[in-house]
Amino acid sequence: MNYIATIRKRRRGKSVEWTARLLYTDPTTGRQKEKSRNASSKQDARTKLKQLEEEFTSGGPTAVESDRMTFSDLVAHCKENRYCEAVYDDQGRKLLGVRGRATVLGHMNALERFFGRAPLRDINVATLRAYRKARLLSVTKRGTRLSVCTVNRELSTLRAMPNEAIVNDWLLTNPFKRVRPGDLISIADERKRTTVLSFDEESRLLA
Repeated sequence: MNYIATIRKRRRGKSVEWTARLLYTDPTTGRQKEKSRNASSKQDARTKLKQLEEEFTSGGPTAVESDRMTFSDLVAHCKENRYCEAVYDDQGRKLLGVRGRATVLGHMNALERFFGRAPLRDINVATLRAYRKARLLSVTKRGTRLSVCTVNRELSTLRAMPNEAIVNDWLLTNPFKRVRPGDLISIADERKRTTVLSFDEESRLLA
């Protein structure tokens, strides 16, 4: 898709304002559109213009126009489209949606309480770690700390959600890709459950 990338310099009294501008044509309406981002310096304007160009070439108008999308917007989309109630055919095969939807919705509700209206593109490794820390230090209604297993499941749901934004051109990368495996979601830290068999269960197992 064709576009025009420019940097505008404007003087306001003794100060100078820089703006990165991307001009393009909406493929649906045919109207001319502009996406701009203010910058603190000429170098900053060049950086932001490069970001606009990368977003536009990879995802088109949808990518550059979704910079104001919030985490709550993504939650609403996922609840309606990805994590909707499971639908089955006559043979019992799942056509769409997810099994155990209530559990996933619980994860997303906890995530939304923390991230809320934060811009989707502002969620990075630092905010992911902040969420993990806050959840590990939170206390349940029983007065106990939230388990590592529960936090891992919430983070697993969070890790999948940006992929939905990527396929819809709302986001370019998943912040989870910037951390080493096991750094945020550590299965090794989960407490292993010990099952004690009754005499009847032991007899049936031996048999």
